[in-house]
Amino acid sequence: MTLDQAIYTALAADATVVGIFGHRIYRLQAPEGEPVPYAVFFRVAEVPVHSCGDDAGPYNPLYQISVYGKTQAQVDPGADAIVSVLQDAKGLLGGGSGYTVDRILFEGRHDVTDDPAGLRGVILEFEIISQVQP
Repeated sequence: MTLDQAIYTALAADATVVGIFGHRIYRLQAPEGEPVPYAVFFRVAEVPVHSCGDDAGPYNPLYQISVYGKTQAQVDPGADAIVSVLQDAKGLLGGGSGYTVDRILFEGRHDVTDDPAGLRGVILEFEIISQVQP
């Protein structure tokens, strides 16, 4: 399982997240005209970690998860549910043949507005610390 698949699987397995979003959790971009609320996630950067010898060192990608809705009251519960699932997660993310993480660090939260679309949003940032290279 890839890290992207593990993130989706972990979120889609949580009853609170599913109660808010259904299965409207997307990688990179939501389909046009998608009903709200929905969440979109993607890798923002890979933090290079160097070590000596043959060890490639840890893999620490940074992920952004954006939650969109019509009102802040529609957005905030979804953002809180995602943070609850991912913050400080350790071990096998996504269950089964998931992706092993040492820890997921919640890096921050930013409120945004998309005026042309009339949407409110929250951007969540996570650093994923893992020994598993992609």
